[in-house]
Amino acid sequence: MDDFMQAEAAGLLREGGRVTGVRFRGPDGDRQVRAHLTVAADGRHSAVRPAAGLRPREYGAPMDVLQFRISRRDSDPDEGYHLRMAGGRSVAVINRGTYRNIAYMIRKGGREELRRAGIQPLRDDIADLVGFLAAVRRRRWAPTVATQALQRTAQRFGIDRALRGQAGPDYRMIARLPFMRALTSRLLGVGVRPEHVRPATAAPQDRNR
Repeated sequence: MDDFMQAEAAGLLREGGRVTGVRFRGPDGDRQVRAHLTVAADGRHSAVRPAAGLRPREYGAPMDVLQFRISRRDSDPDEGYHLRMAGGRSVAVINRGTYRNIAYMIRKGGREELRRAGIQPLRDDIADLVGFLAAVRRRRWAPTVATQALQRTAQRFGIDRALRGQAGPDYRMIARLPFMRALTSRLLGVGVRPEHVRPATAAPQDRNR
């Protein structure tokens, strides 16, 4: 049996009116794999289901699930799998070794309301539900505030003025000097003191960088 990581289904293979496998995109480009049985299990926005003429059945689940990753250090608690529920809220946390997989349940259609409220209430809610994540919140507070301050400053005094044709000498200096462009891009795009989620196959020495 072949196992393909970081692969995204793109369509079906057919021969003689029957499905014989799938086409997919991986890190090394477009590929295909043949199979006696093909299962459309490629998520909510499946490419396989419509290609096969299948329609998902709606069960009227009263919730949506937001899934994301946060970084994990070797010194963090070895918490394994956790499911926490309180006051109509729930979150599942899975320890993947080098990162945590977070599944946060919200009411159906509540994503826009959550987005309008901003990122901080979401962080606070998850940290309240899962106590050991409060340490991550404290660790990331100062870098997050600093990064957001830099981004607001760049938007107000750099990007907005440049779009109005009022770029000052500081903006022109950054545009002329490659190392200044690289530094500015890193501070605004990557942020202050970033923590990267690394693949589970990362070498032990890489996990502590």
